[in-house]
Amino acid sequence: MKITNYFISAIACLFILQGCASTKSEEITAPPQYTMTVSLKIAERNCQAIPPYKNALVFNSKYNPKEKSKSTVVAGLEKQYEASTAYINQFAFRIVKLSDSLIKNPRSGDLNCYLSLLSDWAQHSSLANSESINHVGKAVRKWTLAAISSSYLKVSLSHQSAIPPVTDQQIKAWISVLAYQVKQDYSNRKPTQINNHDYWAGWSVMASAAVLNDHLLYQWAEDVFVYAAMQIDQQGLLPNELKREKRAAAYHNYAMQPLAMLGLFVSENNPQRLNQHRDSIERLTSNLFRHALGDSVFEIKSGFVQVEDEITIKGRSAWLAPYLTYSPSQESDIKAVMALSSNFRSTRLGGDLGYLFITSDSNHK
Repeated sequence: MKITNYFISAIACLFILQGCASTKSEEITAPPQYTMTVSLKIAERNCQAIPPYKNALVFNSKYNPKEKSKSTVVAGLEKQYEASTAYINQFAFRIVKLSDSLIKNPRSGDLNCYLSLLSDWAQHSSLANSESINHVGKAVRKWTLAAISSSYLKVSLSHQSAIPPVTDQQIKAWISVLAYQVKQDYSNRKPTQINNHDYWAGWSVMASAAVLNDHLLYQWAEDVFVYAAMQIDQQGLLPNELKREKRAAAYHNYAMQPLAMLGLFVSENNPQRLNQHRDSIERLTSNLFRHALGDSVFEIKSGFVQVEDEITIKGRSAWLAPYLTYSPSQESDIKAVMALSSNFRSTRLGGDLGYLFITSDSNHK
């Protein structure tokens, strides 16, 4: 494997009018919810291995390739995609589920299993492949990194003394390699290309920056957040997500998921920057709240009847739990939409955010 050009320009340095902010010298602060006061119980578990993915990161899209809006799922292509990415998705789901267990009912066997899976994939998987990869492979890599880094952040902060230093160094080295590759994958893209994929890349890099205390990664991720906020128009819409036509509502919500997490970390480390763009973010979230509560805003704006647009099911509203912590002016709307949801768990956002940000308040250090 060949890994090159780690330190490349952040996309926002090229596009944001006010330029890049200077890199901070102090430690990157993770939100306090990621550090739990928990004790490990000595209890073993049967840890089922997931074979590391070792093939090329070349996958097909599930959408009709002839359709410009990429809004129609082709069943055969979807089945092929799911089969080819099965091990990767199983790995991401498993480590995040274990990380949830390690803050809810922590057992030594769960920690050993979690660390073993990460170590095995760090040594033997091809996720760090920088040559045999296509655009779908880059997407899969960033989504997987988001699960890895966001889960490791809460596990490492809550169980720091129980993680062997050598294992910690190995996992962090792997996260660093992946994060700089994702940064490279999503740098210097054209404004017409920058969409939810870039925001997910930003989130995966932000979580990695917090794990590694890497200021270069942090600044790149913050700049992604700023550029995304500047893409939101006066109507509270993301033009590049509106292009998805009948999936405009679904993709506006999908874009907001990583943006909510980016905003959370920016609120901790650079609150002034968040406040500069709060109005834009709130215009977008207001549309999502209206949609969730029955308004036809996205049908009207896109001109298409929306499909798979229920944003309060299957963990699609998990982002509301962290968003609530730094958006007091929208508290009533957030809670109204949350009342329609029963699942605030998202693998790519790092697990059960309802427990992390709402249920477990008394366990934070």
